[in-house]
Amino acid sequence: MMDKQHIANTIIVVVLLAFAFSYRFEGAFTLSNWLATFFVTFVLVAFSVSMHNFAQGKIANHYLADIHTQVFAAGSLTTLITMFLSSGTIIYASPWTLKLKSLFSTTLGKRLAPGPSEFAKIALAGTLTSLFIAIGAQLLTPFLGQIAEILVKINVAIAISSLIPFLTLFPHTIPYASALASKPKADEAPHTIGDHLFFGSRPLWAFSIAFVSAAGVGLLLYDSLYVLLGALFAGLLVWLAWLYHVEGFKPKP
Repeated sequence: MMDKQHIANTIIVVVLLAFAFSYRFEGAFTLSNWLATFFVTFVLVAFSVSMHNFAQGKIANHYLADIHTQVFAAGSLTTLITMFLSSGTIIYASPWTLKLKSLFSTTLGKRLAPGPSEFAKIALAGTLTSLFIAIGAQLLTPFLGQIAEILVKINVAIAISSLIPFLTLFPHTIPYASALASKPKADEAPHTIGDHLFFGSRPLWAFSIAFVSAAGVGLLLYDSLYVLLGALFAGLLVWLAWLYHVEGFKPKP
């Protein structure tokens, strides 16, 4: 059951992203036009963020882990900066952190408790859900028109943004984030989705960011879903390159 703080954080995220995605719209700039755009965008963002969080919550329940989201200032500021600099074309759409903690308490339970790899799967569930929503919206574009197009843009932005290991790249953006110098522990500071995935499995992170980014950009630029095949190929290439050059994995002759 969601607590009040989680609901409050979700509302803040939805309002912020609705404002960002409604910054750029077609037609004359009037208050009534912007309010209409903002209302439609708010509903679509609320749906997208809720489904993203719902998927993570389901996987967290499977691994008996507690999950909490928290808005963080640096991510919110990045959302506004990318919105203004790109005039609403490019938006950082993951301005929240994710705190995951095992529900096991006994000594035996601690040995069976989910670790970084399980937390990575929990985090990735939201990203994949956002991508699947974007794919579904693309299929419904002939029927829903501009609403489907907005839904694609929102979920592509959330999916790609969520894979950026924000606090790994900028470890001093929030207090106590220096803990990210090593693999994050469940009872430490919250981490972005990208951080959980990066520390849980770096090869999986490399594949995911290549595949999701290629698929998302392809959905925005092209009408064909064949872009997913190209995205899968790109993801596999990056995954193999990461294993060979970064992880040092060399196949035996």
